[in-house]
Amino acid sequence: MHGSLYDQDAFDPADLLKSATVNGEDAMADITFEYSDPAAMYKAVGKPYVAQEMKVLYKGEEVADTTVTVYIGVKGDTNLNGEVTADDAYEVLVYYASASVGKSASFTDGKDANLETLAYFLSDVDTEGKEGKNTDDNIIDANDAYYQLVYYASVSVNKPITWPDVIPSLKNLKGSIWAA
Repeated sequence: MHGSLYDQDAFDPADLLKSATVNGEDAMADITFEYSDPAAMYKAVGKPYVAQEMKVLYKGEEVADTTVTVYIGVKGDTNLNGEVTADDAYEVLVYYASASVGKSASFTDGKDANLETLAYFLSDVDTEGKEGKNTDDNIIDANDAYYQLVYYASVSVNKPITWPDVIPSLKNLKGSIWAA
């Protein structure tokens, strides 16, 4: 369901596995996972962000010793504490300032490349960069901090809001959970 706080689009085997074969035949159509979608996994884990392995199922049965590692968090949550606050916007501005003057920019001090990619994706609220760094098409800038503050202000006064309310262009962004 688009517009939900959590991504309820089913996990796509093609996004998580290079291939799956059984007896030499393509089995991707019969692959599912321990959790149906990111929302189900995020809720089950019950932590500010998810960084763990998930079981792979073939025709509903667990494939022995086969897992995929999944990273899930709250959109706009730069510091990975499970909520979008002014602190997240501050971290985005620090990243933007460093990158703008050619300095190394990082959300996680380079401790974990996968968490860095997650933090980048969650922080790049308007273009949803998945590379974990600025590219020609995706960049962390002051707009991301501004959008985080707009979102935070609404949530702070208990006014329901979704990211497309803040950034209508997300409805047309290919690959976004908000795309129509």
